[in-house]
Amino acid sequence: MVLKKLLPIFFILFLVLETYAQQRINLVLKHELDSIYVLDQKYRYLLSLKNNNTKADSLAAVYPVTNPDLDSHLWSKQEKIASSNLIRVEKIIKQYGYPVKTLVGTPTNEAVYYVLQHSPKINLYFPIVEQAAIKGELSFQRYATMLDRLLMQEEKEQLYGTQVYGFKHINL
Repeated sequence: MVLKKLLPIFFILFLVLETYAQQRINLVLKHELDSIYVLDQKYRYLLSLKNNNTKADSLAAVYPVTNPDLDSHLWSKQEKIASSNLIRVEKIIKQYGYPVKTLVGTPTNEAVYYVLQHSPKINLYFPIVEQAAIKGELSFQRYATMLDRLLMQEEKEQLYGTQVYGFKHINL
């Protein structure tokens, strides 16, 4: 009988705590980071479609370029976005530190990771990514992937084997 009386109280307490937890999320920052992530992936996604030969002609028609020029055209657009995203992400990091899941939620907490992972500044920001992972605010998988990318850039052996790259064939 006592349990039946306490159950509604526990339910209300749960709702209050859940609402309080959601209020701690910075919704303005969350929306901005969600937009940054979409832009970060936009042309990378189109490049993945381009690699499917049935879509390459359609993409070349949408972006009035020849099929052989499509890769460089899409990468050029992606590099401009990556550059502006990095500038904004650096300002966000200065203001908030790494935007962790308790600040912006999941998966939004990974948006900054992707921008940094695709930047030439991994070595500069790796320590804050590592700290976010240690605190459980970013997945270990993201940390491991960035560590391997950093090691690869430094021409060292990867620890987790998450990075793959190939060699260009040169006709002699």
